[in-house]
Amino acid sequence: MAVIDKMKKFINHHNFKYEFTENAEFTGCYDFPKIKKTSFIPCNVIPFNMAKSQSSPQNKWVHFFVDDYQFERLWNAPKKYINILSKFDGVITPDFSMYIQMPKAQRIWNCYRNRATACWLQNNGLNIIPVAEWAEYSDFEWCLDGLPLNSNLAIGLYGSQKDSKSRYSLIKGLELICNRLEPSALILYGKEIKSVNSLCKTVIWLENYCQAMKNRL
Repeated sequence: MAVIDKMKKFINHHNFKYEFTENAEFTGCYDFPKIKKTSFIPCNVIPFNMAKSQSSPQNKWVHFFVDDYQFERLWNAPKKYINILSKFDGVITPDFSMYIQMPKAQRIWNCYRNRATACWLQNNGLNIIPVAEWAEYSDFEWCLDGLPLNSNLAIGLYGSQKDSKSRYSLIKGLELICNRLEPSALILYGKEIKSVNSLCKTVIWLENYCQAMKNRL
């Protein structure tokens, strides 16, 4: 045990984020940590970069559908933010970006970080909704590893409706997710696509920030 404890201390000291997946069960060819299924549905969401300034976090969920630089700090200093996040009803877990232009290794790394932070938040007692993400169809060889069956899942749609090709890739990806994971509900952050509503028995649409501001005006 002493040797194991020393190794943990060494790993954490060198910023390898051992604590993110401590006691986790791993799956897939890249050892993604497995997430337990959840059934939460948020009714009011705010972005992570606004969480610290919220005076009334009750009945609110935090999402990470913002630029990555806004939440790299959670990855770098997780203990600094756990008390802030725990005041909210729950967290739609981080989605470090995966773009076609990225090398495959970088997409795999960001997908791993998505799963590792979700695992860490869940293990710290927070209510979570795990996020599914992909850049291209070949990512489905590994990008769903660790996500639970028959769970509620969240997906950010920003950048996925800019042209017909992106829209087609989005719908095909959602179809595959529904076939493989059979989610209880899809929570989609972005502009509604009516054809998607038939893919899952429950589809919840959350307005993105620009939509919400426009509707308020």
